Amino acid sequence: MAHTPWAGDFGDARFKAPGPGHPFTISNGILSIEARKTSDGSWESGMLSSWDACNSGFAQKYGYFEIRTRLPSAPGFWPSFWLVGVDKRQGTAEIDVFEYLTHNPDKLSLGIHKHPRNQTETRKTFATRHEIEPGSLGGKFNTYGVEVTPDIVVFYLNRREIWRTPMLEEFRQPMYMLISFPTDTGQMDASTPQSVAMEIDYVRAYQRKPIGF
Repeated sequence: MAHTPWAGDFGDARFKAPGPGHPFTISNGILSIEARKTSDGSWESGMLSSWDACNSGFAQKYGYFEIRTRLPSAPGFWPSFWLVGVDKRQGTAEIDVFEYLTHNPDKLSLGIHKHPRNQTETRKTFATRHEIEPGSLGGKFNTYGVEVTPDIVVFYLNRREIWRTPMLEEFRQPMYMLISFPTDTGQMDASTPQSVAMEIDYVRAYQRKPIGF
């Protein structure tokens, strides 16, 4: 679906459903999610979730999740690939495979977050910012992945491990995938064009073969 399953869209752009030419287009096998400035000065963009509000879709317990994408370099955008657990009875389990704030081109944010059910509980967060070469994500396609196991969560950039963190009990459940392309208009400047795209080659989920197969 083209929104979060819990009706919790975010960022400064309105996420739109698929329509003619915007915000989703496919050319030569590449999906583009376009953020576009409208005539009234507001922004519209898009996101995709593999799970819907009726609790159906694709989710997987454990395995390796990966996206191959080319990110924009113009300031004011927040492309992300993340996972969310289907069972919210104990709160919300979220894995940020990557978050990229384009006005900070030398850092990539990743981590796990357990959001509380109510105000009496505390939020659990284990996160980091991985330093990258400025501009290295905007000019070419890169892969961003995470392996979720019963004991540990391992993050990858171009199939190379960049960080790991111990597993929490709340994350031992099926998780679905989300691709989001919100705007952060407070970080835009005169160089920000009125149309910017996040390009996606593929999104895949793998499972390990059982030993002996």
